[in-house]
Amino acid sequence: MQLLNSCCGCCDLRTGTIIVGICGFLFTIAGIITQAVFLESIEEEDTKSHVRIIVVYSYLYVVVNIMLLYGSVKVNKHFLLPWIVYVAFGLGLCTLFCLIFMFFAPELFAGTLMSGLLWYAWYAVVSFYIDMNKPTTTIVTIGGYSGIPQNSYVAASSVVSYDSQPPCYANYNAELV
Repeated sequence: MQLLNSCCGCCDLRTGTIIVGICGFLFTIAGIITQAVFLESIEEEDTKSHVRIIVVYSYLYVVVNIMLLYGSVKVNKHFLLPWIVYVAFGLGLCTLFCLIFMFFAPELFAGTLMSGLLWYAWYAVVSFYIDMNKPTTTIVTIGGYSGIPQNSYVAASSVVSYDSQPPCYANYNAELV
């Protein structure tokens, strides 16, 4: 799977993930406030129960957005996974709904385009998550005296190798006078 190297071509994946988390948090809080105000004016009991379900979903989304923000700021991949799963499930249902019903209600075409943008944000977070899972290679250099090359030890997550080089004066064939 090809991963993103940057978010929107202008910032690194970590910054993009933080921006996605902040925007998701703020939009969800605004949605909860709007739904709470809207809930007071509803008279039908069925519609009220549907709005209450959406409010519960929104509260859970606030929690996973906070986990996303914490995980991306602290660079802890375990806090990103709930957001990835939660958003993939929600976006999958939303996209399926919009694709099926946009033929009956053409105004849902905008919802399909919006879910495409949200899938990009999800993919940026997934790219950051996978990038955090890559093993890191640490290069430790020992030596550095003038005229003597440095020996390098490369330590990967499961392999340690030693790259030995002869000193720079080993092949020196100058005659002493």
